[in-house]
Order: sequence, then structure tokens, then C-alpha cells
Amino acid sequence: MTTGQVRTSGGLRLLGLGIVAAAILAGCSAGNFNFGPGSTSGGPTTMPTAAGKSFGKGPVRVALLLPLSGDANIASVGQSLANASELAIQFVETNPNIGENITVVLKDTGTSVPGATQAAQQALGEGASLILGPLRADQVTAVGQVAKAAGVPVIGFSNNSGAASPGVYLLNVLPESEVKRSMGYANKLGKKAFAGVFPTTDFGRIQEGAFRQATADLGLNARAVYNFSSEAEARNVVTQLVPMLQAGQLDALFIPDRATAPSLANLLNEAGIPPGKVQLIGSADWDGDPAILNTTALAGAI
Repeated sequence: MTTGQVRTSGGLRLLGLGIVAAAILAGCSAGNFNFGPGSTSGGPTTMPTAAGKSFGKGPVRVALLLPLSGDANIASVGQSLANASELAIQFVETNPNIGENITVVLKDTGTSVPGATQAAQQALGEGASLILGPLRADQVTAVGQVAKAAGVPVIGFSNNSGAASPGVYLLNVLPESEVKRSMGYANKLGKKAFAGVFPTTDFGRIQEGAFRQATADLGLNARAVYNFSSEAEARNVVTQLVPMLQAGQLDALFIPDRATAPSLANLLNEAGIPPGKVQLIGSADWDGDPAILNTTALAGAI
């Protein structure tokens, strides 16, 4: 099982938890829960994965905002998350006091900020009392602004802690804890000398800060930190890394950015640093991305 697959399944569990939490909030005043078998009137229902579809029959409306169109890689993650909602449905159906109080409506955000904003506005116009999602930090921020004006809370799925604010909560593994855990695991594998490569973006800066803090907290050797904002700068970073890697001065490299990790790994491979020469470390931002899973130069990454 690859690291990407493990992280994807974790993301699916988090989504299920979010929907179950929404269901519990909606039905907690309806009486005791029944967790026993045979409490449903029929077989489990499959979550519809087309935008605008819904499940449940209760008066409390919850909007589930996911990317079902746009960038193919991101949309595939959204589709997987939509499919995974079946796990939450099974829980809801075994607890009729909950299921009778909630309706979850699926909304397509696409992969743009305007798409997320439009989906949120549509959901609020239909009477949503809670918004689950979206995925990307910039989308969560935009949706949060719209929802706050309507007095509706948001539980986003971004792992960028900068997207959280009053009334906007995150159901994901945040960089500060995730990076420390990843660094600690790599250290248990015998890795001692670390370097990090980060894009010059808000997400990159948060990840860099988490990397510096984690290595300091764990007493690890952070040999180098690099930033880049273009392909040319990324190539220059690789040029600087190669001599250190060939000399054995580094044995672990943190490359958390989903969009650029495959390119960085391929550049290293082309420069004579094949998979296994250095322990590559990713992040939850890699979740379910086919480009990550299909990049052979990332084989063995954690």
C-alpha cells in the first residue's frame, strides 16, 4: 500500500466523520441513539455523486461542498469523497432519530474560488444550516466569508491552518502536528539530516514554519531550507541539492506541495538521485492525487 493510498483513506474517514458529526448535531435532541442491528427499514442507500443530489429527509439542511468538476486530479478526489459518504449514510440509517432530522445536499465547487463561493451562496439560499467543505484553503476562506454573513458555520477539509477563523473550523490533520509526526517517523527509520523545499505561497510558508518547528522540537538536523516560485528556481534548488545528496549529507527531503512534488522528484531522478537514494516526505496535501500516485520517482515516499 502506498503512502498516497493511506492518506486517501484517512481523508475519506474524515469526511465520514464530518457528515456523522453533522447528523449527530441535528438529531441529538431527538432521543437516544440506537446502534443495534436491524434498526433500518431497508438496505443502505448509496450517496449520489452528482451535484444537487441529496440524502436524508430531515428539516436540517447540511451542504457538502466538494470539487466534482474542473481540474481532473482534484475532481477525482472530490468524487472519491462523495462516494465515501456511503459510510456515513450507513451510520445515519442505523440511527433513525438522526436520519429523520437531517438532509445532506451535495454541491459542486469546481476547483476555483468563484465556484466555491457560488456553491455556498446556492446552499445558503436553499436554507443550509451547516456547510461541510470545501477542500482547498482559498475556497474555505471564501466560503467562510459568505457563510459568516449568513450566520452559518463551516467545517472545511483544508489542512492549511490559515483557513480557520471564528465560525470556520477545519476537519483535517493540520501541518503543525502532521509534519512533526512525519519527521518523527522518518527519524525512527534512521534518518538524521533533513532538508525542506517549499513554494513561496501561503501554504508553503505554513509548511516551512511547521518543518522548522518540528525539526527543532525533535532535535533533528535541518541542513537546508529552499524556496522557489518558478520552474527555473525549482531546477536551481535541485542543482544545489544534488551534491549534498550524492555526498550523503542529506538522507531525508520534505517536499509537501502537491502540485510540485512530482516535478521535483522527477528532476531529482533525472539528476541521478533515484527513488530510495533519499527518503522523500510528503504531506496530507498529496491526498488522493493521481499525479502523486502515478509518479514512480515518488516511490517509497512517506
